[in-house]
Amino acid sequence: MLRKALDGPALDGALERARAKAQPYLKGIAPITQADKEKIVAMVRKGLKNTYFDTAVAREMSYELKRMLDGGFFNAIDTSAVFLREITNYLRAKTNDKHFYVGIDRNALAERVPNESVTTPAERNYGFREVTVKAGNIGYIRWEECIAGPEAYKTAQSALNFLRNTRAIVIDISRNGGGSGNISTFLYHYLFAQDDERFETLLIKKCRGEAEWHRSEPTVAPLPGGPSLGDKPVYVVTSGRTFSAAEYFAFIMKELGRATIIGENTGGGGNPVSLMTEDNYVFYIPVCQIKTTENKSLEGKGVAPDITLTTNDWQQEMLEKVTADLKSKGK
Repeated sequence: MLRKALDGPALDGALERARAKAQPYLKGIAPITQADKEKIVAMVRKGLKNTYFDTAVAREMSYELKRMLDGGFFNAIDTSAVFLREITNYLRAKTNDKHFYVGIDRNALAERVPNESVTTPAERNYGFREVTVKAGNIGYIRWEECIAGPEAYKTAQSALNFLRNTRAIVIDISRNGGGSGNISTFLYHYLFAQDDERFETLLIKKCRGEAEWHRSEPTVAPLPGGPSLGDKPVYVVTSGRTFSAAEYFAFIMKELGRATIIGENTGGGGNPVSLMTEDNYVFYIPVCQIKTTENKSLEGKGVAPDITLTTNDWQQEMLEKVTADLKSKGK
């Protein structure tokens, strides 16, 4: 009876009303009450206390946020977007850590409102949005998201196999905001010589509650049938939007002399995060620190390019500079 009652126009109307109700939150224009502000600050303070790796700074920020809230610092703010941005900006300014983020939980809203533009990893081709061969037999991969898992590994291997006969491979992560570092470790097995395993031990990390630094990179085994690309020139395209796990891909490739970095300096967000959710809100909290065994870190600095791209047509400029660089190296 319920299914029948909600069929056809009745169901369509109910969904449309639910989507309309969610839109102000998705667009950040929903009004915010004092109760909402208190709830968000309480969530942030809880996350800082339980998760942030620097416990002393966590206590200081927690105290300051409560003092600001009680003192009326946020009273003039009347929309969720502005309030969430203020909290995020405060956390980033205090720590110089761009991984801090407080915002709307779009997945939670999408679960309540069907068809709210949430796609699956498979629908996004596990982050590998374009694989092609450009002029001059230059292989090109546009990699926009770091997704790990069996199907992602098969997709990555297929992309590299397709480009195994090219002169060089360009991996474009200029729009890659990160994700799981496991997929990078998987790729290294094919991009480095078979007897070169430096990528496994270059990075060390220490997380909240840990006394000692330890190996950062996870152990991920390659799949059989993959290409051996250790002697093929590799170029990695980066921008200010390259962040987190994607940055570490560029960082390791550069530090170990395996790739030439082209484009812009990356975002500078190197600390892994934990995700906290409450009602319609999310809080990303840095939980670990990462550095090389020689004490180098990309946190707050990012990865600088070897070759800078300056025009509005990055694709053409990238191809020209890669071709010129290969020619200068006799490739």
